[in-house]
Amino acid sequence: MPAARSFARFQESLLRGRVEPVYVFEGEELFFHEEGLRLLEGALSIEASGGLNRDVLQGADTTLAAILDLASTYPMGGGTRLVAVRGADALPPEGLEELKRYLARPAAFTCLVLSDPGFDRRRALYRALQATAARIDCSSLDEAATAQWVRERLRGRGYGLTPELAEAITTGLSGDGLARLDAELEKLIGSIGAPRPVEADDLAILSAVPRVSDAFRVARAVVEGRRGEAVL
Repeated sequence: MPAARSFARFQESLLRGRVEPVYVFEGEELFFHEEGLRLLEGALSIEASGGLNRDVLQGADTTLAAILDLASTYPMGGGTRLVAVRGADALPPEGLEELKRYLARPAAFTCLVLSDPGFDRRRALYRALQATAARIDCSSLDEAATAQWVRERLRGRGYGLTPELAEAITTGLSGDGLARLDAELEKLIGSIGAPRPVEADDLAILSAVPRVSDAFRVARAVVEGRRGEAVL
């Protein structure tokens, strides 16, 4: 049984050009589920086909037979077809044997993704996927990992960020999820403009969020050397 990969390892594999034929996205951080699909679309150049080779389904509204039929259909104009199922744990059990046969010999021209933040690991469906699919851990990050994620997210766009400011942003938005945090980072980037190191005063754009306002005050105190005042 292959071990689950971290989301960071998943990203690294895509950068190396490695796309698996079948993925399972599991874990409660919905941002990673959606980001994973976006990254796969980019890696497979789905937009270049006008989206014709992309099928996104809801588990409660489809069947394994319908999914396997799509996965076995050649993509239009060549390339790779992306078949993604959100809420995959809601899939009915019918067609499980056909799924097992597909997993044993998946189509080389398809990337099949089954995504759910709450897979029931007792189900035969999950056990079949667990045996062969590439499982991506989409669990929530702790505060330290979130602060590192914030730094890497901004650095990827050309904006430097000190550990202290990353911690301030993370503390201010703790518990709100990465989607909200990412939206606030986009707001910050839009306010700053051209890429450059982020300064403490830049966090003022986020001060409308009560906890970020407090974290902004702490960040300024830390940067200015007034650590004794840096108490929330």
